[in-house]
This record gives sequence, structure tokens and C-alpha cells, in this order.
Amino acid sequence: MPTNVTAEYAAAERRYQQAKSIQEKIAALEEMLRTVPKHKGTENLRQELKSRLAKLKRELERRKKQQKAAASTETIKKESPALIVAIGFPNSGKSTVINQLTGAKLQVAEYPFTTSTPAVATLNIKGAKLQLVELPGFILNAQESNTQLFAISRIADLALLITDPFSPLEELIKAFDTANIKLNQEKPNMKIKKNMLGGIDIIGFENIINAKKEQVIAAAREFYTNAVIEIKSKCTIELFKSALDPSTKFLPAIIILTRTDLATQEQIDAFRERFQHFEIIPSTEKEKIITAIWKKLKLIKIYTKEPGKKPKLDEPICLKKGSTVKDAAEQIHKDFIKKFRFARIWGNSAKFPGAKVGLSHKLEDEDIIEFHVR
Repeated sequence: MPTNVTAEYAAAERRYQQAKSIQEKIAALEEMLRTVPKHKGTENLRQELKSRLAKLKRELERRKKQQKAAASTETIKKESPALIVAIGFPNSGKSTVINQLTGAKLQVAEYPFTTSTPAVATLNIKGAKLQLVELPGFILNAQESNTQLFAISRIADLALLITDPFSPLEELIKAFDTANIKLNQEKPNMKIKKNMLGGIDIIGFENIINAKKEQVIAAAREFYTNAVIEIKSKCTIELFKSALDPSTKFLPAIIILTRTDLATQEQIDAFRERFQHFEIIPSTEKEKIITAIWKKLKLIKIYTKEPGKKPKLDEPICLKKGSTVKDAAEQIHKDFIKKFRFARIWGNSAKFPGAKVGLSHKLEDEDIIEFHVR
């Protein structure tokens, strides 16, 4: 905070830091701008406040449009351990791919816009039942018409980009980027905590971000006033800003390539070269697609058993990779934690079959767990 500011400015800055909604942040920033002393020493601060205010107003307008679109169309709720969206241009083969993966009977036709509203199917991966949603065809140069696609994609865990080798997939990816959805981009590894001394402090940016420290600090000030930000993975300054922005969605994605029989090998090779940062799988390779989906979701399946009985291999529990016995207990029943005594584990994470473990034990895929409670 600059020196010689008014008490009104200081109070507005505190309201900004404590604000929980965009509207509250905007109101506090407007008050900060109104009460900040106007002299040469505060020029940079006033410019920074104006930039932050403009960004928040744009985000508020975007959210209003998103809510309006969601209110006028069928809504999708996440009702499984993972929600997967199928995205593509009209007549790209989305319905055919989903039918092949799930056994559903979504309408398939040789003309575009067969899917006019989201269509939901269930993808069964070794007993794990996941939602697979076909979104209406993406329309080029019509950002507002695609608002529903963006809104549903924001609650998804994985995107299947279904396309043939001839479609302008770059334009689809660019449109999602404009909507602040980063397809198949890794979120930079950063640790953020409050700066007790005030201001912005950046740790570890050298040789990690290809930008000057002043640029990094200026980017951070768009979102924070008091913060210590430790950067732990390489990224661009643009990706750094996206990671700080709470409205950014980082969405893993796989490309499913259709109509490969209509393309030459040279055309397919050229397509793979253009999108080499994506995993690309032909739509005919069902098992390879399913394996890639499971790997990309970073889920594990856990089976439960009761003492003296066989494990329930047809009813797995899905958890995020790195989950513990405590995470599994919380998903089964809220009383398991209170009444927990110990658990026994069979599988890759067990030192030996039936090993006795506590709540902090880290589970691995296809472990079998037996809870013992009071």
C-alpha cells in the first residue's frame, strides 16, 4: 500500500481483500480509485487499479452471459466420479464414437446438428461408471452461440476432441482459450500464501518464467495485493497469469480422430504434427481410447470387503490418485471416520496381503480394503 493514503482508501483495500464475490471486489476497487491520492507517486497504482477493475467487469459480464445461456438450455450436473465431454464440429462423428464406447444409441446422421442438446451416456470402465456427455456441435466464429459448451466444459474432468483430419481444430482450441478454458495445458505448480509484510513477493521465477521480475509482479498484482507466490514449474508469463486467475479452467483433453479411411497417410501425419502436444487416437481403437481416458482422469478403483466375506469386485469406489484410507472411508459413510479402528489392505499398496493400516495409508489402483470399526 502506498504511503499517505487516506483512511477511506485503506478501508476500501481491506474490503477488497476480504471480498468473496466479483461484485464486492468491483465496489471496493471503485472506492479505492475514488479515494486514492492523485499525484505522480500514485500513477502506477491508479493504472493498476483501473486494469484490475476492467478485468473484473469483463469477467462479470462473461459470467452473466454464461448464466443466461445455462438458464435457457438443458443443464448437466456431475453425478459420477468423473464427467467427460465430447466436443467437436457438427457432423464430426461424436455420436458414433460415444455409441461405440458406451453401447448407447444416440442419433447418428450424415447431416450436421443432429445433436441439438447435450446427450448423456454412461461409460463403464471395469465397473467404474462415468458420465460421458455429447455436446452440441461447435460453431465457428460464434462465441456466444457456444456458451453452453463452455459452461458444461467448466464442470468436466476430461474433454474428448472428436474430429476428422480436415477440420480446423485450431479454431476450436482457440475459442476455448478465449473462454478461459485451457485444453490439455498443464496448470503450473505454484504455492500461494498471504504476505504478512504486504505487497507481492515472487520466489523461484528465475529460469522458470521467461520474463522480467517486474512483469511477473505486475501480472500477479492483477489478482493479489498481498501474496508470496512460489513458482515450482516452468511456464510462460501468459500461463502464469492464467493459473492465478480463479476463472481459468485447465481441462485435460484427448483427440479422437475420425474418418481416417478418407485421409492419406501424409494427411494423417501432418495432422499429428500440428497437434503433437495431444494424445491422438483413431476412433476405431476402442480399448486404446478407454485406457487413455482412465489414465488421463488420474483415478483409481478401490474394492471393499466385509470381514469373512469376498470383495465386491463389481462395485468399485473411484478416488483420485494419491487418495488415502481416510478418503475411501469418507466416501463410504460419514460415521466410518468416527468409529474407525483400522483397515486391512490387499493389493499393490499392501506390504503383505491383509496388512493392517491406518487412515493415512495411501491407496493404489485395484486395492481391496476391509474396514474394522467400533
